[in-house]
Amino acid sequence: MIAMVRSSWLRVLALLPGLLLFGVLPAPASATDSSGAIEICKTASGDGVSGSFQFTVSGVTGSVSVPVGQCSFSIPVKAGQVTVTEQARDGYVVSAIAALPSTAIVSTNLGNRTATVNVASGGVANETIVTFTNKLAPTGFLEVCKKAQDGTNLGGYFTFHIAASGTSTTATAPVGGCSLPVELPIGNATVTEDARSDAQFVSASTTPSDRLVSLSGVTATVKIVSGGIASETIVTFVNKPKPQPKGFLKVCKVAGAGVATGQAFTFTVDGTTVQVLAGSCSLPISAAAGTVNVTEAAATGYVVSAISADPAASLLSSSLSARTASVAVTSGQVVEVTFTNMKATGVLKICKVAGAGVVPGQSFTFTLAGQSYSVQAGFCSQPITLPVGNYAVDENVPSGYVVTSIVVTGAGSLVSSSNATGTAVVSVTPGTTEVTFTDKKATSVTGCVLTKGYYKNHPGVVSYLLKQTGGTLTVGGVSLTAGQIDNIYDRNARNFLNQVSQQLITALLNQLGGASTPASVQSAIDAAQLLIDQNGGPLTGSAKASTQVVLNGVTYTASQLVDILSNYNEGNSAGGPGHCGGGRR
Repeated sequence: MIAMVRSSWLRVLALLPGLLLFGVLPAPASATDSSGAIEICKTASGDGVSGSFQFTVSGVTGSVSVPVGQCSFSIPVKAGQVTVTEQARDGYVVSAIAALPSTAIVSTNLGNRTATVNVASGGVANETIVTFTNKLAPTGFLEVCKKAQDGTNLGGYFTFHIAASGTSTTATAPVGGCSLPVELPIGNATVTEDARSDAQFVSASTTPSDRLVSLSGVTATVKIVSGGIASETIVTFVNKPKPQPKGFLKVCKVAGAGVATGQAFTFTVDGTTVQVLAGSCSLPISAAAGTVNVTEAAATGYVVSAISADPAASLLSSSLSARTASVAVTSGQVVEVTFTNMKATGVLKICKVAGAGVVPGQSFTFTLAGQSYSVQAGFCSQPITLPVGNYAVDENVPSGYVVTSIVVTGAGSLVSSSNATGTAVVSVTPGTTEVTFTDKKATSVTGCVLTKGYYKNHPGVVSYLLKQTGGTLTVGGVSLTAGQIDNIYDRNARNFLNQVSQQLITALLNQLGGASTPASVQSAIDAAQLLIDQNGGPLTGSAKASTQVVLNGVTYTASQLVDILSNYNEGNSAGGPGHCGGGRR
């Protein structure tokens, strides 16, 4: 080795003045100093050591790079003691330090990678050569485990920072588990737990137990020994949940329309059940600072109409339909969340279907919750808003008519009904409920009939009868006044739609006068209504004798309808009433 170094320097001597001139080598000490020279060499012990290593020399600016198996140029230094330090490289350790001459060594420290040597005055001929030998650093393995303190509930993952002999890395471990093995240089390693806002450090220990060197706060210093997984060091950190700051929440209940003061309502506050009386507030409820969810249990027949909080800014979100509120609870402070309830309401409509013998538009009277409502056949009442519950709807059934059907559709339901008395009990719920009564003329023959000529010549009678239907008569979907009816009676019969309209109007007026109607005639009345509607209406429409209409699978011509209705109006229909005779009923 020494011969190699000497030979190298003999080749370099001739180049030295130029190297100094261009700054390749550090400048020598001034002429007033006693100067010498030092050279640094790098060797390897065993396989796996490669690349260049960096060195610093006391008194010399900058660093010197030396490849494995090579030496540096001669470095001018001040004669006397000089310290050479090798910069650390991950995965390698200094295994030996030697000098030539050997007597030049003052001290060495393999762990710190330093050597202090005496440098004699003079040049290359009597320079000091320092040789650093490196080898692969021996390694071992470390696992980091995380455990919750017995009797506590903690989850999630924790992160740890690991440092050993100039190397650093991180590891992650779940509560109740361990990280993957981490390969580290042998010796001491520090393991530091990252803080988690919801967790508090309790203790740390190692397996084997003698591998714990020290514990300072959340940092454990542990010993890493050479070998594989079988001889690894396991360090276990124990944590517990950190006590959360607390605030207070009060739930208040305001009694809205239909809610009795003192009525009990049930709430859930983040899993805790509390009962609150209308017109009151709950006792303060201790709650972790942060977002707290409050839910009111559904109360049949009642709805939440308002949700508020004090301070107002603490109400983060709310839903009336879901009866929930999310509020922000501040440590050491009180938040009040107020729910207002009211009796739930629904809408009820009373409808009337015109059965056999009932004239569309004919008025019928109903009683609901002490109020009277007039409903025309073929129509429904205005919406009636009611608190949810059961209500009796009573029809004042006119003489000569019977109720044939009572049905309920929509949100509510039919609790009970009686066609005989014209009564229904309806369950009204949120939403719209329709109760529909169908009436018809009584099956016995009643009243008597008059012809179109009579009504044409007695407009006062027509006006009197129309009082039952609000002053109009529905024909072919059009509401006709007494004057329009009189005009239709005067029309030419060549337009067969005029004939159908005249006979239909006459039949409807006879029904309003109390005349009963056989089923076959009622079918003809319904078919005539449809034919007029389909062919332009009673005021402007037209039809021929052969014009057809289909109702309930039966085909009628305009001529047939005129025959059926005129027979009825003249008192000649089987099962129908007779003519009034002399114009009297």
